[in-house]
Amino acid sequence: MFKKSAGNFLLPITYCLLFSALLSCKFRQKADLVIHHAKIYTADTAFSTAEAMAIMDGKIIAIGTNDKILKEYDLGQTWQASIVLY
Repeated sequence: MFKKSAGNFLLPITYCLLFSALLSCKFRQKADLVIHHAKIYTADTAFSTAEAMAIMDGKIIAIGTNDKILKEYDLGQTWQASIVLY
């Protein structure tokens, strides 16, 4: 009765794949400043160290490894530092 062409079949699948790809993208948070490749001394009870931190509106919003911070935050301005006290 109705003849379906390959184009009619592939179009909805293409839209579904594109939509799922867009949903799976992780949007990065904004940061005014990202300091990375540093030795950051924290003021916790163990005096642990970190490699990078993100700052927004003058406040530290995240601290962690270089990979974690650089992947999660959109860089406004970056500083590659050697020692930062926090």
